[in-house]
Order: sequence, then C-alpha cells, then structure tokens
Amino acid sequence: RYITTERKTTMYLTGYHGTNKEYAENILNNQRFVPSIGEKHWLGHGIYFYPNFEDALNWAKEYHPNNEAVIHALICVDDEEIIDFDAPDGKKLFHDIIWAMGEQLNLSETQVQKNQCIVCNTIWATNNKIKVLKSHFGKEQTLFRTLIDYREQRLELCVRDNSVIQGICEIP
Repeated sequence: RYITTERKTTMYLTGYHGTNKEYAENILNNQRFVPSIGEKHWLGHGIYFYPNFEDALNWAKEYHPNNEAVIHALICVDDEEIIDFDAPDGKKLFHDIIWAMGEQLNLSETQVQKNQCIVCNTIWATNNKIKVLKSHFGKEQTLFRTLIDYREQRLELCVRDNSVIQGICEIP
C-alpha cells in the first residue's frame, strides 16, 4: 500500500521474520526485534524480513528445525528511507560506493557475501535517513530439479531499527 502526499510517498510493507520460538516470545513480549550483526548478512546489520510467509518459514525451519516461529509485522517507510537494489538507482548507488571506496572497504576477491555485507554496512553508516534496504537473492535449488526451482528469487528486507516496525504478531 502507498499513501502519497505532496512531498513523499509512505509505503506499508508486509514483513515475515523467521526465528525460533524463544526469540519469537521475546519479540512479542517486548514488541521489538534485536538486529542481527555479522559478516554473513546480505544486506548488512539489521532486522531481516521476507514479504513472503513461505520464505520466512523455510528460513526458520532450516536454522531452527522443530522450533521454528514466524513473526508478522508492518514496515512503514517513506520513499526516501528505502533503497531497492533491484531498481536502477539502487544498483547504481551500490556500484558507485564500490568504485569510490573500493580500497577503503577492503573487499575480498572470493567472499561475495562478506563483500555485500560490507557495502551495505557502509550505506547504513553513512546515511542515517535510510531505514530499509531491499533486494532479491537467489533461492537454493532442490536436490532434484523441479518447478519450484524456477520460482522467482526470494526478496529480503533489512530494517535498520525498530522505529519503522508496527503491528508485530506471531503467525501460528
């Protein structure tokens, strides 16, 4: 959904967060998420959501088998607070940062995911206005090739802080 005013467009994005039951209970009790930190996050440090429930559930099952939970939330951002790396402007910004700061970023020739994380964390560190990063990433294929392997890549949202997250509830 979008609401447009004279100067900006406010977007309401549905997000599903895969986690384990204990973390889900903590999130529900506090109405706050704890941002993930580390070198293996595609969109840098933050709170990760999928717009697709199935992707969040599959992630939770992979990392928390038999203890999975999915939290639903509404992410409310203005158009100038989100960078979409699938859009031409987002791709250009990403590449501009690499070209302008490549040596300073200390990127690796072999660690793709770490490089992605470094560039995104640079964006977070240099622009306090940005609240959400958004991008598609490839889905792992099944053991035997099936139609499910031909689905669109999964879309991920990384939220900088809890200030743009509303309506937190668990999906049973």
